[in-house]
Amino acid sequence: MARALNQAGFQVHYTTVARWKSQGWIEQEADPLDAARANLDAATPVLTTDPTTRAADLADHSQDKPALEKESDAELLRAAARAALITMTLVERELHAHAPELVQTRPAEVGILIQALADLYEAATEALVRADALDLPKR
Repeated sequence: MARALNQAGFQVHYTTVARWKSQGWIEQEADPLDAARANLDAATPVLTTDPTTRAADLADHSQDKPALEKESDAELLRAAARAALITMTLVERELHAHAPELVQTRPAEVGILIQALADLYEAATEALVRADALDLPKR
């Protein structure tokens, strides 16, 4: 919630959100897919400056949605994994180009970036494994 408001240009402190959660105003997601979707929803308002904008709102109004809905789950997973791996590779190259300076001047931020890259690699790899499993013939 705070991220969504902040992304839309409204300042909300994390302690305010913690209070909202403790009072039961905000539900916490247990499922990883729900949690990831909630994170995307929280970040999406930066595109519209409206804190109520959800990623699904943008998807529902996209002209590309009908074509994407025709693709198989395996095709979508492979496309998402491929896009993630390309992004990861390009960010890694940029990091490598600036590593000597950044490691000395901003080591904590470099560590966060490396962890984010590792997380993205792991998620993309898992997506490819799932895509391959979806293509296996059913017994």
